[in-house]
Amino acid sequence: MSATQRLFPMTLLVLLAATPIAGQETDDWDVTATRGDERQIQFATSEGTWLSVDVSPDGSWMVFDLLGHIYRAPTDGSSDAVSLTQGDDAAVSYHPRISPDGSTIEYLRMARPSRTSRIARARTTSG
Repeated sequence: MSATQRLFPMTLLVLLAATPIAGQETDDWDVTATRGDERQIQFATSEGTWLSVDVSPDGSWMVFDLLGHIYRAPTDGSSDAVSLTQGDDAAVSYHPRISPDGSTIEYLRMARPSRTSRIARARTTSG
């Protein structure tokens, strides 16, 4: 059996798998769309893993990502973290960085219907 004869069935299988079946939806996948039953939950946490953290130039506050949102909190722990991205249309926001003068926070966000990440900027006041 030649190499062409061996590759033809595999190529045909790949092409058939990539072709939509009649009546099958072909819309782009939207990571922000609700699937199935939805419910909101509230929880409190005092730790996380795989966080991206940045500290303000004066050291008094920090930003971090947790569960797809960007939060700001004082470094001394004197108050709770505040979400900066809750309620926006982004599916995921991550990797926040504070500008050298502390006036803005830049972070990556993936919003609908895009499949790519974009840089977003939030204004802030230090302190």
